[in-house]
Amino acid sequence: MASVPENYGVLSSHRRAFFSAAQRGKVAIAVRVTKGMSLRHVGKAYAAAKRIDCKAKTTDFDFKRPDGVVVPGGLVANPHLAGQNAYEAGKFEGARKNWAKFSNEMLAPELASAEALSEMTYVPGGRQYFLELREGDPYWACVKFTSSGLIAAGKPIHGDYDLYDIVPMDTPSENVRTWGKLAGQDHARGRHFIDVQNWVNMAIGYPMILHGSQAKYLPVHEADDGIVVFFPDGKLEAYQGSAAVGELYRSQFGGRSLPRESLSGQDFVPFHAV
Repeated sequence: MASVPENYGVLSSHRRAFFSAAQRGKVAIAVRVTKGMSLRHVGKAYAAAKRIDCKAKTTDFDFKRPDGVVVPGGLVANPHLAGQNAYEAGKFEGARKNWAKFSNEMLAPELASAEALSEMTYVPGGRQYFLELREGDPYWACVKFTSSGLIAAGKPIHGDYDLYDIVPMDTPSENVRTWGKLAGQDHARGRHFIDVQNWVNMAIGYPMILHGSQAKYLPVHEADDGIVVFFPDGKLEAYQGSAAVGELYRSQFGGRSLPRESLSGQDFVPFHAV
């Protein structure tokens, strides 16, 4: 456990929203650390948060366009164009692998050139993502999201608030889930997810929690980038690495294990309803 600096993992201005949700639901909310480079774009009108169907990675550092103009880091980008120096040590190969899958499944081949982007009005095939290839664009080499499919409405993508777990503090060993689909992707969530998602997103003023928690998917802890935990009693703690997170689960979450059983159905009584 470590003290939590300002704007670490979650913007300090958003902490109150998480604490309020934790207190109302009597849950501890663990959030994977969103890096500072990405946090600087959060809430800005020009950008959008990363959805569950966007598996490509955000860059860790600024990089340059061919004309030498700096492209801001912290946004989803094509690693082959952004270059290895746009990523932390050891992250480039993973970014390339994720890009291969994402670009093949989610990008329209008809928009594989700057000329096509300039000539077309909408992303073909009802898709919502495209790669910005126009060299004068401030977000060159970045992926853009457009809910309407209109190319002119495309926004570069920053990291979301990626939940690690939501732990009911009265029964911390309980870890059930329900499975389904979200934006065409496999999706799992627990009984408190919708309430926490709605409360935090409404309190913040824009959607930052976009899918269920990691602890509903994985058989082992994976927290190399760290997590921050909002407790219902007002504590805020940070944990770095899988070993530290495992100890948290043993010591404060009643030995809570990762999912062993499924829960069907989707209707739970919201804790903020009276």
